[in-house]
Amino acid sequence: MLFQFAPIILVYALVAILMMIISVHAWRLRPVSGAAAWSMTMLFCAIFAVGASLEIAFAVPALKLVMNRVIYLGTTGFIFFWGIFALHYSNEVRWFNRITIALLAAVPLLTLCLALFAEQHQLLYRDYEFIKVNGLLMGQVITYGPMFWVWLGYSYLVLIGSCLLLLRAAVRSHTMFRAQTWLVILASAAPMLTYLVQMSGLNPIAPFDPTALILAISGVIMLLAMSRYRFMDIVPVAYDVIFKNVTNGILLIDLKGRLPE
Repeated sequence: MLFQFAPIILVYALVAILMMIISVHAWRLRPVSGAAAWSMTMLFCAIFAVGASLEIAFAVPALKLVMNRVIYLGTTGFIFFWGIFALHYSNEVRWFNRITIALLAAVPLLTLCLALFAEQHQLLYRDYEFIKVNGLLMGQVITYGPMFWVWLGYSYLVLIGSCLLLLRAAVRSHTMFRAQTWLVILASAAPMLTYLVQMSGLNPIAPFDPTALILAISGVIMLLAMSRYRFMDIVPVAYDVIFKNVTNGILLIDLKGRLPE
């Protein structure tokens, strides 16, 4: 039997569709600073959700291992582009250079390369097995390798650092941007729950990975920011640089020629 079915597969598929919709919408706004990075962040979230869905759907161990690599592609890309987005959205573009990009990309690229050849070494996980859970063939890691903990620490470092940058942006930004910035911070905090839920053994949907569902929460929050607070239509600008150093009046409009409320 090639396939197996569980209702969670449909949920993951819906998450993938949601993320793709957000990615396409953000890509259309890519002239805005940070829009392209946010589009790629959502794209890799979609890739993760597709991988998670098919990893459950396949009943053949070899195909499950292939989907496990797709999942790593999604998570590494998501973390990298989230860091890039946070730098842009918080107006810390002075840190955006080749060195910063190389530092942000080093661990994700190494992790992805190791994931592609995970069976040839024990750096990501030392023991992996397939078991039957409620009639479903599931794969699970028994013992993680040292590189997994490096990747985990790096992920938290990027997510926490991004949250701090966004918090600073929320405090310093004009009131017209504050609501959307707080929603972005809330959305960025959600993924940090993933590893905590998994490692604490309190996963409410075990043996399934809760990451896709948590990312869906982030996606819904960002849809709210897009629809209600015009996230990516109007984004924070360098208030200290512009507004405090001009004497003439300034009128802000978004890419669609609209005035902020």
